[in-house]
Formats: sequence, C-alpha cells, structure tokens
Amino acid sequence: MTMKMTEAPLLEDLLHRQIPTPFEADYLLGEFSIRVSTNSRDVLRHLSQVLPSVLPGPDKRIFGWRIVVETASTAPAWRKARYPSYFSHNGLSFLSLGRAGFVAFDCDAFSGVAFLSTEQLDDGSILQDYALPNLKAALTKTGSAEIHPCPSAETGL
Repeated sequence: MTMKMTEAPLLEDLLHRQIPTPFEADYLLGEFSIRVSTNSRDVLRHLSQVLPSVLPGPDKRIFGWRIVVETASTAPAWRKARYPSYFSHNGLSFLSLGRAGFVAFDCDAFSGVAFLSTEQLDDGSILQDYALPNLKAALTKTGSAEIHPCPSAETGL
C-alpha cells in the first residue's frame, strides 16, 4: 500500500504577520522609551506630533511596538467605535477597535503590536486618544484586571 503525501495549501495570513515594518523611531512616553516599527511613515508622523523623540541610552530598556497599517482593500471598513473596549490583567492588555483593528501589549515581554486600517490612522485620534493612554496605563499598572472604556485624550498622556 502506497500513501501519497500532498501538501496542504498555504492559508492566507489573515493577521499579516509577514508584512515588513521597515520604518522605526524612538519616542518617550512618560518615563518609558518606546521603539515603534511600522510599515507606514504616517504612523511616525502622527506620533511625532504628540510624543518627544528620544535617543535611548545603553542601559535603558526599550518597549518594542510593531504597528501594521492595512490598506483599505485588506482591512474591514472602519466605523469609529463609540466605546472601544480595553482589558488588562497581569501585564497583558488588549484594546479592541472594532472589526478594523486592535492594539495589544505584553508588559512582561516589554512589547506590543497593533493592526490599524488606513482609515483609522487618518482619523487621527486612534493613537493619541486610545492607544497611547492605554499603553501608558499598562506600563504603569500591574496585577489588576480591568475591563472598561478607553481613557480619552482628556486623561492625558
């Protein structure tokens, strides 16, 4: 009896994990140095408007944040969520931005990932009003579980 092995077709990478993020910049968020790598120069432009650039010292631990911006043809339609939801527990944080994107942080691993649509990025408030306040909250809190609406820009960075 002979068995014929066939290769399974490759599944489409729905999370776009293989998208290169060649653009990098370092910023200061409170007392934390953050290195952002992204596939969009617009991300760096938006962040440069609200965060100071920083040259991290050799002893400074750097939070790595990968931000992938998906084109309108690959991302679901963006409808601004009235109340995006945020969950944080034991150093892990997840910010849901509806069907079009999310932001996740692992403060123990000192890294994060975000997937945003071009429409969300063009909206202008995603990074400043939602992602950055939640990243700062995640880096400065430990241990407690929370489920709540996102802090707004009024809470400050």
